[in-house]
Amino acid sequence: MRRLVSPWKAALGLALAVGLTSGVSSLLFASSPDELFESKLVSVAEPFAPPAIPLPMAPGTGLADHKGKVVVAVFWATWCPVCLREMPEIDALSAEMSDEGVVVLPLSLDTGDEAPAKVQAYFDEKLFKHLPVIVDPGGMNAGAIGLRGTPTSFVLNKDGLVVAAIEGNAHWGSDAARRYLRELLAE
Repeated sequence: MRRLVSPWKAALGLALAVGLTSGVSSLLFASSPDELFESKLVSVAEPFAPPAIPLPMAPGTGLADHKGKVVVAVFWATWCPVCLREMPEIDALSAEMSDEGVVVLPLSLDTGDEAPAKVQAYFDEKLFKHLPVIVDPGGMNAGAIGLRGTPTSFVLNKDGLVVAAIEGNAHWGSDAARRYLRELLAE
C-alpha cells in the first residue's frame, strides 16, 4: 500500500535511504504519459467521503453532489505554473468523458473577491469551454480533504467516495487515465 506522498519527495527519500528501486525508477524514467499517470496514481486504502462543504459560486458542484458518476476533483490555481500546464488536459477530459458519466471539478485555490473573475478570464483566454468556474471558498474543501500542494487531483467513485489521488501533474490526457476512469464507471 502506497501512502499519499509527493512523488518527488518519495523518490528523493527512497534514493537517499536505500538507492533507486524499480518503482522509483519507473517514476523517474517514465517515458510516456501513460507510464507517468500510472506511476503517480495512489489508490486510497480506505475510501472515504469527501467534506460536505458547499461551493456557493457553483451550486450542485460540491464534491459529494454527484453520486452515480465518477468525479475528478482537481485543486489548482492560476498562480501555479504546473497547474496551468495541466488545465488543457483537464478541459479535454471533461469534453470527452462528461457524456460517459465523468464529472470534472476544477476547484481553484485563488483567493479574494476577484478570484472567480480571474479564473473566468483565464478560461476565456485559453478557450476552455467544458469546465465550470469553481473557487474553493477559503480553501475549505482543500483543507478538509488533506490537500498538501497544487495541483492535486482526487478521484471519487460512483458511491461518492474518494478512491485515489494524484499530486502534481496527473497527465489526464493519457490513455491510461481514461482507461482508469472507465474502469471506475464500470464498477
